[in-house]
Amino acid sequence: MVAKVYTGTTNGIEGILVCVEADISDGLPMFDMVGYLGAEVKEARERVRTALKNCGYRLPPKRITINLSPAYVRKSGSSFDLPVAVAVLAAMGIIPKDRLEQLLIVGEVGLDGRIKPIHGVLPIVTKAAQERMDACMVPVENAKEAALVKGIRLFGVNSLEEVIKGFNDEIKFWEPEKEEIGHEK
Repeated sequence: MVAKVYTGTTNGIEGILVCVEADISDGLPMFDMVGYLGAEVKEARERVRTALKNCGYRLPPKRITINLSPAYVRKSGSSFDLPVAVAVLAAMGIIPKDRLEQLLIVGEVGLDGRIKPIHGVLPIVTKAAQERMDACMVPVENAKEAALVKGIRLFGVNSLEEVIKGFNDEIKFWEPEKEEIGHEK
């Protein structure tokens, strides 16, 4: 079962959209990531696996393949953790895939499942708005900066558990109020 999540990276001050595809299939149990990845992105495999375990979600004993495309763009940084985790959870059927179509997701995931801030959120969210994405999910600590981009809905998240509950309508995602970010109503 393949699941797709959209995320982004930066090249200087320019944002670039990246598609994260997760496939879970029969075969020897492994967790493989491909797509011209920097060391920090390769390490996402262990951060995601451990965070999911610590949040009560066991990866199935199957072959899990993660593809980050386009392959010609070098991916670096820890902002891919949350989109990889969400793609895996969607491929497992824990998060509904139809809720991911026009949503860009960025964030580092701690081993305990907490979502940590990232660098470069402003150009990534700007690119998402330019590409007419409906919304962006960012770490709460990055929400004020991301909210500088007008014309796109914003969800700030604190933990992997909050993300799962939000996607499954168990809680309402937090959205910053205009007065919290300095916009007029």
